[in-house]
Amino acid sequence: PQTPNPKPQTPFHKRLIHKRSKQLLNSNICVMGKSSDFTVYKKSMESNCTHSYLSMLTSQGVDACTAVSSTCSDSQNTVNFFEIYYCHFNHICVLVPLMLLAFLILFKFVAAVVEDYIVPGVVVLCKFFKLSDAFAGVTLIAFANGAGDVITSYVASSSPMIISYTIGALFGASLFVITVVIAITIISSPRRIIVHKANIFRDVTLYIVATMTVIYYGYRGEIRLVDIIVFISLYGVLILAVVVQDRIEKSKQELTKPAEEDDEEASLNSKSFVSRKSIHQQFLESAVSLAIVEETEQAKGIVHVLEFLDRPFKLLRTLTIPISNPLEYNRRSLVFWPVFGVPAIAWLMFPTLLHWYILLPVTVGLCLFFHFSLQNDEVPSYFVLIIATSILLSLAWSELVVSLILDMLTFIGVMLNLPFTYLGLTVIAIGNAITDSITVISMSAKGHAIIGITGGYAAQVFSLLVGFGIAILRRILSTGKPVAFPIFDPAMFEHFFLEIILIFVLLGVLLFTYIYAVIKHFRFHHRMAYILIAIYAGFFTCATAFAIYSAISTF
Repeated sequence: PQTPNPKPQTPFHKRLIHKRSKQLLNSNICVMGKSSDFTVYKKSMESNCTHSYLSMLTSQGVDACTAVSSTCSDSQNTVNFFEIYYCHFNHICVLVPLMLLAFLILFKFVAAVVEDYIVPGVVVLCKFFKLSDAFAGVTLIAFANGAGDVITSYVASSSPMIISYTIGALFGASLFVITVVIAITIISSPRRIIVHKANIFRDVTLYIVATMTVIYYGYRGEIRLVDIIVFISLYGVLILAVVVQDRIEKSKQELTKPAEEDDEEASLNSKSFVSRKSIHQQFLESAVSLAIVEETEQAKGIVHVLEFLDRPFKLLRTLTIPISNPLEYNRRSLVFWPVFGVPAIAWLMFPTLLHWYILLPVTVGLCLFFHFSLQNDEVPSYFVLIIATSILLSLAWSELVVSLILDMLTFIGVMLNLPFTYLGLTVIAIGNAITDSITVISMSAKGHAIIGITGGYAAQVFSLLVGFGIAILRRILSTGKPVAFPIFDPAMFEHFFLEIILIFVLLGVLLFTYIYAVIKHFRFHHRMAYILIAIYAGFFTCATAFAIYSAISTF
């Protein structure tokens, strides 16, 4: 019999594989021409918590529970599902079907947070700060539309699979929206669709420039701090262009409008609490009500099940997030909100303050303040601070839920040996876009197709420039080094094949949209819709076939 080792050694997989992988991920290895570095990078990625690695543990009789607890911990942001599977479920495959149901519930949670708290809060903030329609549309309104994509990118920035998840989620969602959603919007519209020239010359052009910039970063092999600052600044150019264009249009209207009409309109606006709504505000304010109507009339089967399963999460949202819509304001709910809201803030945002001797006086103080300062059901003067708190808490909850979604996707991708980009462009992308898509399609059927198309393009531009920019910026600031971006290196071609195809298909669709709009005098016909659907169907079929082939060949 062998003498037991009194001092346990660090597992070999943690010392040799994971350490090297982490060093490579956080180092500046992405300089074009260094194929040997890319080869080492690829091998390290393939050795760190992959399907082949887990199969090796099982075949060699190694304690998989102990191995995945250490090796796979860094690939999981919130919950180590590998540890749950190998240590508690004992290889029973019931965990995967449960995760599929959990995906639906978690995506519904994020959608409900955005629709019930972020969107109403943003609309009220636009009115409170008296932002112009154009400026609000490309700042706060765009943020409300693209919140899900931005949060997903921000969370994915801490993952080793940052390239696969960010490109898959952002570009996948964009491709889904500008093909399938735009196509269904065109077909379902009872009216002829003539888009505004600015949406093509401004939004689509900037989208093309941003996509080509990402391609340039891929050819160069890395993204530096100055690159990503310039990338995010492109959205600042869009904001400036929109504001200048808005002022020019207003000056033209003032010159052509008779003075009497100006006086009459000014008097009417001064007497009205709510001023004339912008096209973006009409879209967002009607989005929630339209979605609720459609769901109430057509909800069957799985929708009722999801509503039932969402009840405890709805209660959680109600107890921890204050109301952001003045029309739903209730004094009693705000007085008792600190009881659960303050611990939620501490747990989600400031874990170091999660102590009873800190939470108790703050909770009691806020309850007493609200009790004595609130008058019946009259909205208080400081309600804008409540709205800001509501939006911040909504973002914090969304970040946590999206982190769980990414952890589950990583687990499923490793277990089924599927590319992470494929999971990003399918599950995450469609999951983030499906809620807005239903809203846009519903509005199109009611004769508001142009609003949906305008919001669709603007939201995707925001998601790409700000979402991708923030994700890369966060990674650069956390590591202090440029982000590896070797998607066009020959040594990494097979690894980033889906990313390359996705980016160029998206670029092709944008160029097609631009050319078609100019040739057809900015009219979107049914023929264009059928072409867009065919493009997405062909891409999705090829991507699925490649993912299945890749999984089977390396299973």
